Amino acid sequence: MKKLALLIIGLLSFSWSYGQEVTASIPEKSTTFLGFPFGLGIGIMILLFFILIIIALLFAIMIDFGKFSYRTLKDSGIKPKGVVGLFGIFEGDLSTLTSEYNDTVIHEYDGIQEYDNDMPPWWKAGFYAGVAFGIIYMLVYHVFGVLPLQAQEYENELSDASKKYANVDQVYEKPSEDKSALKAASEIYTKNCKTCHGAQAEGLVGPNLTDKFWLHGGSINDIYTTIKYGKTEKNMPAWKSNFSNQQVYEIASYIMSLEGSNPPNAKEPQGEEKK
Repeated sequence: MKKLALLIIGLLSFSWSYGQEVTASIPEKSTTFLGFPFGLGIGIMILLFFILIIIALLFAIMIDFGKFSYRTLKDSGIKPKGVVGLFGIFEGDLSTLTSEYNDTVIHEYDGIQEYDNDMPPWWKAGFYAGVAFGIIYMLVYHVFGVLPLQAQEYENELSDASKKYANVDQVYEKPSEDKSALKAASEIYTKNCKTCHGAQAEGLVGPNLTDKFWLHGGSINDIYTTIKYGKTEKNMPAWKSNFSNQQVYEIASYIMSLEGSNPPNAKEPQGEEKK
């Protein structure tokens, strides 16, 4: 037991030190592994691997001990019971309760004996459980459609994400050039914006939106932010509750398309010239 404890401590030390070495050689962005800090995650994975090996070795020793004890007791006329009898299931017993074992040799060659034993009960139970699981899986997913298949589940998650993050701020490289979207945005502008900015965006109470001068920046992202969140000090309302993220982007794109249109009675420039 003492040696086993020392072995486990040694494996822990090796796993941790190796994980630290691996961490030092990976990109900075890869900071986690298996939900842990990368070095610790690698160490845990290596440790689990060694633990599995140890368990497998102990398992093999237990099986050999069970076979030896079973046969020794049976040859002595004693019926194996308890733990010793349980080990017999790995030899292909017909029953896990009685630990029956058939020691009839049906084939022997070069000192190797083959016994006439059925498959181990645990193996057969696993096989039948797998068959039952397959039938239930087929009925649930493919026949009755109680649960969605992977493709449908993926589509559902995309749909949920598009709704959940519909109004999350985006960074746009350029204005939209979709004619139908710009037409819809012009209708929104006419219904909601012309009172302050004029029917042709020439500027009334609000600034002229057709020149190159802007109070809060003239890029697509600047205009998008101004429309969505407003400017309290300039009496510019926030429209984030009225329009979706995509609609705000399309309205900003429509406003940018008006630059240089030179409408009549345009208001004098305000703000800084866009470069």
